[in-house]
Amino acid sequence: MVYDFTGPFYIIGCSYICTNSHLYASTEHAVFCTLPEELQYEFPAHLLASEVGTEADIWSWKARGVSRAVWN
Repeated sequence: MVYDFTGPFYIIGCSYICTNSHLYASTEHAVFCTLPEELQYEFPAHLLASEVGTEADIWSWKARGVSRAVWN
């Protein structure tokens, strides 16, 4: 969940499993940094935690960040 001035919104993503069986969320900082700068700029939020979870709790209903408007 991401907080915004008009109310919260959710980031929809997917999970990736590496060849060494490590589970990554598409919103994880390590994945985000590999995107071209143009795509990073389109992301609508600033995530406050670099890791969104592990294994079973990689996706949750906990607040993870704020919108770009709130951050600015």
